[in-house]
Amino acid sequence: MTTEKTESANRAIEVDIERCMACGACEMACSEGHLDDGDFLEAMMEERAPMPRIKLVAAASGRPVPVQCRHCEDAPCIAACSTRALHRDDGGRVLFVQEQCISCRACERVCPYGAISWDEREDIVVKCDVCSGLRESEQQPFCVEACPTGCLRTVVATELHGTESARHYDSLLRDESRIGRAGPDIHFRIDSEICICCGRCARMCPVDCISGKAGKAPAKSTDEDLEKGKVGEPFVINGEECIGCGTCYDVCPVEAVIRG
Repeated sequence: MTTEKTESANRAIEVDIERCMACGACEMACSEGHLDDGDFLEAMMEERAPMPRIKLVAAASGRPVPVQCRHCEDAPCIAACSTRALHRDDGGRVLFVQEQCISCRACERVCPYGAISWDEREDIVVKCDVCSGLRESEQQPFCVEACPTGCLRTVVATELHGTESARHYDSLLRDESRIGRAGPDIHFRIDSEICICCGRCARMCPVDCISGKAGKAPAKSTDEDLEKGKVGEPFVINGEECIGCGTCYDVCPVEAVIRG
């Protein structure tokens, strides 16, 4: 299907790897297009620049390749999302509803392309939205319009899969090991012998399912610590409330959280 005939409601973005010269024009155009207000050049000079929804990633071949949502047929991000902030529409696209997101970042952990990112500037999850709501129906997404070599084009989302081009792209960029890092079927527990009672896991848990007492770990406490009430209690995850997002696993400084 040609770019011009692709309906905006069903379109996704395909990459012709051979045409990409890694100029970064797509990233810049995406960042500028999604900047709500303010001067773009000033924003880019800030410590936390606007986050693009498309990014150049070093592929297995070593060359940088543009990556954005591939609208996977298996869509591990949807499976990992406990609030349905991520879902599939009738056209086969994976869509994101910011208002339903609890910032657990499970989707970011399981995306096999690394196409979902955490925007530290806004403290939100971001993924390619094909510029929905930012462009008129006859206009192309910012990245497609900005690409000087035509390596980006819009296609129907289902056309991203099953072709020789798609298989080549996947062989260079899809990381199957990311799938299964988080989600409702993934379970986490805390090893009480390793836990140092810092409480970071509990503070960062998006659903408040971790309890314990911050303080010095019992194994490292002294009688004086005990007398002064400085001894903590190893933290515990409530398995019935846990959504398997993996935040605790990522933030634990001593690897006391175990995925199993």
